[in-house]
Amino acid sequence: MDSSTRVVVNTGIQYVRTVVQVAIMLYTSRVVLDNLGVEDYGIYNLVGGVIAMLSFIQINLANTTIRYLSYHHGKNDMPMVIKIFNNSLCIQLFFGLVICVLLVCATDFVFANMLNISMERLSVAKVVYYLMIGSLFFNLVSTPYFASLISHENLVYSSMVQIVDSILKVPIVVSLIYVTFDKLIWYSCGSLFLVIFNFI
Repeated sequence: MDSSTRVVVNTGIQYVRTVVQVAIMLYTSRVVLDNLGVEDYGIYNLVGGVIAMLSFIQINLANTTIRYLSYHHGKNDMPMVIKIFNNSLCIQLFFGLVICVLLVCATDFVFANMLNISMERLSVAKVVYYLMIGSLFFNLVSTPYFASLISHENLVYSSMVQIVDSILKVPIVVSLIYVTFDKLIWYSCGSLFLVIFNFI
C-alpha cells in the first residue's frame, strides 16, 4: 500500500471508529444512568476521575515511545526498535506496579480526605476503586503495544480493536437491566474485562 492510499484508509477507518464510538456512547450512557441510578453513576465517575488523573503518565510515555519507535523504524533499524519496545515495556510494568501499589496503600487517605461518599456505599466504592486500579495497570502496560501500532502506521488494526471494544460495551450495559446483585460492581467488573480484552 503506497503512502497516499494508507493516509486515506487510516483517515477513513478513524472516522468510522469515531462515529461508532459516539453512537454507542450516546446509547450506553443513558442505559447506564437509568440502571445504576444517580448516586451509583456519580460514584463510578467520581472514583474513575481519581484514577483518570493519572492518565497523563500513560499519554506522555506513549508519545515518547511512539517518537523513538517511529524514528528507528524510519531508519529500518529493527534491532533498535526491538530494544526500545522491550525497554518501554519494562518501564511501563515498573511504573504500573509502583503506581498501583501506591494507590492501594492510599485507599484510606483517598476515601477519608478526597472523596465524599455515603457510608452505605463506601464498601462498594472501594471495590470499584480497586477494579479501576486494575484497569489502570493494564492500560499502562498496553502502552508500548499501542505505540508500536501507531509507529508502524497500523491504524486500521488499532481502530478495529477500539470498535470491537465499543461494541462489547453494549452487552455489558444491557446486562445491567437483568443483574440481580450490585449493579455498580457488575459494571465495574465489565469495564475491567474490556480493558483486559484490549490488552490481550
